[in-house]
Amino acid sequence: MTFGTRLKQAREQRGFNQKQLAESLDITPTRLNYWEKDKREPDIGRIKQLASALQVSTDFLIGSQPLPKPAAPLSPTPPEAEHLKKYRALDGHGKTIVDLVLDEEYKRIVSALKPEEPEANLIRLDFSEQPCSAGRGTYLGQDVFSEIQVEENALTKRASFAVPVSGDSMEPIYSNGDILLIDKNAEVLPGDVGLFILDNEGYVKKLGKKELLSLNPDYPPIPLEDSVRCCGKVIGLLQKGWIKGKGVSAADV
Repeated sequence: MTFGTRLKQAREQRGFNQKQLAESLDITPTRLNYWEKDKREPDIGRIKQLASALQVSTDFLIGSQPLPKPAAPLSPTPPEAEHLKKYRALDGHGKTIVDLVLDEEYKRIVSALKPEEPEANLIRLDFSEQPCSAGRGTYLGQDVFSEIQVEENALTKRASFAVPVSGDSMEPIYSNGDILLIDKNAEVLPGDVGLFILDNEGYVKKLGKKELLSLNPDYPPIPLEDSVRCCGKVIGLLQKGWIKGKGVSAADV
């Protein structure tokens, strides 16, 4: 087997799709696809990251060991089985909302379980004083950004800037007053939530095939025209407790 074949086999055995594995490595799905098709090869550092994420040895990925048999899956408890039954009965919109809620809650729990550091490092982050719209659209120009100091962590280090939300079109995931962290370098694929500019107005929406979608069914889709510009991917929420130092304070936002 080639490197790409072994990589794909290990990924599928772990139950990852390309997008999920790519996000865990902070790379694009296109780059991962090139590796699996043997169009390119990762360096040794990336091979170690792949081995860790897929729970295989680097020796397997480079071809000197066979892929170990997967452990027997755990049977779901009765409550888990009931949740799975309800999830499978949902339509695509309902499953998207459940997936987003689950992801946000998982991030919150993982963050809460991390040991507290005695003194957090601070980094500077651009902050939009004008909110993006989770509704009908608000102006979001280059002249509305200031600089704040925030706690340095995995999310804030990855973020290019922060922008507050105005409106309820993305509820129940993103509510009025939330502060979004945006990675302007991340690829936004269909199904992802991003920040989009249309006619100088900023919107936080989910990217569809040919339209921008709201999670709140009360709001109609926005046609994806050539004039729509994507400003980045929503990677999480800026917790107000992370805002430190001078400049914009948690009370201001």
